[in-house]
Amino acid sequence: MIPYNNLATTYANVKRYDDAEAAYERAIAICKKTLGEDHLSYGVLLENYAVVLKKAGRKREAKEMETQGHQIERAAERHNGVGATISVTALLSKDE
Repeated sequence: MIPYNNLATTYANVKRYDDAEAAYERAIAICKKTLGEDHLSYGVLLENYAVVLKKAGRKREAKEMETQGHQIERAAERHNGVGATISVTALLSKDE
């Protein structure tokens, strides 16, 4: 998955958007199969893919992909406790 993401990024940097798209599609498929559609990495890949779509002039598709990726990332962060707070007193034993 990571090598395909890196390859896609390289292709995008040299404006080979068709190749970048194919590499992102492969990375996304691997991530979906191994980690699932609710995993943070899946959301990040969708957002990265959206950048390529935008550069290729496919703005509507890019916006949809970006929105979906962002939603997955936020849900994954909430699930993993990102931004959650805890009272320090809850960690102290009663003897302290």
